[in-house]
Amino acid sequence: MISVLPMRTALERHHEFDAVLTIENVDGNLQALRVDDERPHLVLAFNDLDFDDRSGLAATREHVRDAVDFGRRVLREYRTLLIHCHAGRCRSPAIALTIIADHFGPGREEEAVDQMLEIVPRAAPNLLVLKLADLVLERGGKLEAAWLDRYEHGDEVVRLRRLKKEIYERKRRGEA
Repeated sequence: MISVLPMRTALERHHEFDAVLTIENVDGNLQALRVDDERPHLVLAFNDLDFDDRSGLAATREHVRDAVDFGRRVLREYRTLLIHCHAGRCRSPAIALTIIADHFGPGREEEAVDQMLEIVPRAAPNLLVLKLADLVLERGGKLEAAWLDRYEHGDEVVRLRRLKKEIYERKRRGEA
């Protein structure tokens, strides 16, 4: 079973899970979750950028490959996996979708999206992670299309993408 939580809730509840996948910002975190027992814990560091701006802050193929490998091992050996980032709406749902799609296998991308949305109903998965997942899983764009075709144009997702872009632009200009 995969669960996706925001950081605040993950800090309170991570002990309830057999394994934890943490996604942190490259350029600083207000809080960090560290698993200090024997449970599997993967920490990925990339910012919530929906595109590769060549700054070294965005997700990479290696991040996605590491998440897939971790997901395979955890789902084979354990019962519960917590995936979390700061807000639990973009990066962690995208990684969860990647792991679910890998587990389901090719041709079931729409089912994987539906499963992810059952876990995170207000998700707006990171678009760069979805592109990279298609490459890593060799899905030929089908995973990204399964999200984009049905859900990307909802009002809440559009507002969130606009806000993320505004924040990125302010940071780039040194205003934030």
